[in-house]
Parts: sequence; C-alpha cells; structure tokens
Amino acid sequence: MTVLGKSELPYQIILSYSGDLPKEHLIFQREDIRKIIFTSKPGFFRLSELTLLWKNVVVIEAPEISIGSLDLNWVFDHLRNNWNIQHLDISAGGQVISQLIVHKLLDEIRVNFAGHIASLNNTIGVPRPRLFPIEYPMNMSNNPHVKYLGVRMIGEQYLFLRGSINYRH
Repeated sequence: MTVLGKSELPYQIILSYSGDLPKEHLIFQREDIRKIIFTSKPGFFRLSELTLLWKNVVVIEAPEISIGSLDLNWVFDHLRNNWNIQHLDISAGGQVISQLIVHKLLDEIRVNFAGHIASLNNTIGVPRPRLFPIEYPMNMSNNPHVKYLGVRMIGEQYLFLRGSINYRH
C-alpha cells in the first residue's frame, strides 16, 4: 500500500561493517520491507551472495573512515542525494550514536524508557556494551545538552521523551 506516492513502510537502513548479518532474521524474510545495507568492501563481498536469497534489499559499499567504521557523513549524504531520504529514525548502540554526535549528525533525540531496569550484564552474564565508548570521551565541558520538547506516556510501562541536541564541542 502507498500513501502520497510512498510506501507506508519506511526504508530500513542497516549499517554493518563486517556484513555478518543473520540471514534468517525476520527483516530479511519480509518482502514488503525495503532494506538498504551499508557495509565495507569485505562486507559487500560477503553480502553479495545473500542478496540473491533476499527480496527488496540493496547493498552499498560505503567508504571507511577507519578500520571498523563506515563514513557516516557519506552514508547520510548518499541517502539524501540518491534515495531522497530527508529524515532518519535511528535505533543504534553506543558506537554509532557516539559517531553521530562526534560528527554532529543528530539534530533531535527521542528517548524511550520501558518499565525495565537493565543491569551491567545481560541475562547470560555477559557485560552489556557501554553507551558511549571510551574513545569518544565526554565531560562536563563538551557533552551535548538535550532540550526536552515533549513527553508522552502510554499506560504505566512506557515513557517517551523528545528533545533537540545542543552541541558544545
């Protein structure tokens, strides 16, 4: 189904330096979800075989800024200029969020809280990743500030915050 000439389901943008993605993941089984995967040269080689199995998937080799890191400025420019994607809703871990902050690529943030407190370790005892890795040190003089723009609750379990980012570095 389309709305205003666009698919009702947004593109799913996937960043994977290694290209080591679980081929059985539900997102790759659904033909109605359009997927764009950005990866490195080795990742592109690895994924080229799997794209024959998957429907509605485009794999793009992105430039690297260092070993293990794709050039997110290039990725964002490519999405804007080649796919006419003007807005992104990003769900990511600390590595990607840290890079987005360092390169000032975020202009808004939404924080979702669920009625669940996470410990330092996951359910099988493995340490959870840090939100901000040590190689991007933030302190009281350079950390971004959030100006909260909205709050919404759904039932007793979910609290959604929306805010704009004020960079200080």
